[in-house]
Amino acid sequence: MVNVGISMTNIGQYLKGFYLNVADEEMGEIEFPNTLRDMKSLTKAKCIDIGDIIVQGIHFKTIYSATANDNMRISAVNNDGKCIYRGNVLVIGFDVDANGTEILRSLTDMEMYVLMANTGLMFIDGKSSNGEQYNAYVLCNVKLLNSSKKE
Repeated sequence: MVNVGISMTNIGQYLKGFYLNVADEEMGEIEFPNTLRDMKSLTKAKCIDIGDIIVQGIHFKTIYSATANDNMRISAVNNDGKCIYRGNVLVIGFDVDANGTEILRSLTDMEMYVLMANTGLMFIDGKSSNGEQYNAYVLCNVKLLNSSKKE
């Protein structure tokens, strides 16, 4: 039997998520259809990846560009201020069904509060990497879980 990864049994349903749009300098709650097309459009990516993070002890799913690079703006950092994600990021909740399959779901009000409380407006001095200095909304205190992405 093939592991289906994340189940798309609720495809097309609207999900309430937390959105960091570094390209347009926006952040906050967003509702979007649970479709690949919409996830790619919001992250402005041709190919997306789904990761696992913990913020204040709560486990979330992140949707981000699989081809992010150092020229993209920072969107999330760990407790030490080290970059975790670059580019636009969606953060959503998930449940696990009786078969152990993960199903994406909307964030609860409490989960949204935790994400908002851990997001701040920061000054980024990128002189050492791409030379750009800018302000950005950044999700802080992020811990990566079981990810191939390196911190």
